[in-house]
Amino acid sequence: MGWIRMERFLNQSDEILTNLRLNLLFSVFILFLGLLGIVFMLLLRAKQKTQEEELRLLNDNLVLHDVAHHAILTKLPNRLALNDFLESAIASANLNLDLLWRFVVWI
Repeated sequence: MGWIRMERFLNQSDEILTNLRLNLLFSVFILFLGLLGIVFMLLLRAKQKTQEEELRLLNDNLVLHDVAHHAILTKLPNRLALNDFLESAIASANLNLDLLWRFVVWI
């Protein structure tokens, strides 16, 4: 009779240990998923901060470009703006001259 009780107790303790192991594995898995979620959120936040910083720098560059190419008081274009305009006009004229030359040669 004692052996039967002992065997029964061992079977119950084995079931309890198995349940504890499963609960422990489940808890570790849930903890891992939580940590993975936290890491994902941190990476997402870092990406968002980087994009915000990039937009701020682009806006700062536009402001600096505007200040460099226009007079502060009158907001009229200055010499740098004139130089940029002349460079683009010369490039356009060279392209048009090249096209005109090709047209003349073709005729």
